[in-house]
Amino acid sequence: MREAATETAASLDGQLQAESGRRGGKEHLWERSPRKSCRLLYISGPRMPSELERAMEIIINVFHQYATRKGDKDKLSKKELKQLLQKELGLETQKYPEGVDKIMCDLDKNSDGQVSFQEFVKLLAALLITRNSSFSEET
Repeated sequence: MREAATETAASLDGQLQAESGRRGGKEHLWERSPRKSCRLLYISGPRMPSELERAMEIIINVFHQYATRKGDKDKLSKKELKQLLQKELGLETQKYPEGVDKIMCDLDKNSDGQVSFQEFVKLLAALLITRNSSFSEET
């Protein structure tokens, strides 16, 4: 299941690189401000973004909020990743400090000591799959 999410994320990565496209007859573009926040712009008429589009904007903005604290502005250092996991996902990294090391090792495939947005999205995909599996078991 996790491998399928990784393959899907990889195939979508190529499609999202252009950061533009068509949806429902409306052209749209992703715009980044100088502060790296992201929002969806619609060229052919006003339209409110869907819940999913707003969620994507939030994910991008949260990533860049933590990535811009120190070092490379487009990647998370181990410290930045730890802060994000604690504050945004409520993970108790003090109780399990080796957990951050394991997550970092799993995500940092190019071994540069940092987590890119593409690597971060793989973590989110795995968390979403896990959350969905536990939700399915409850119902």
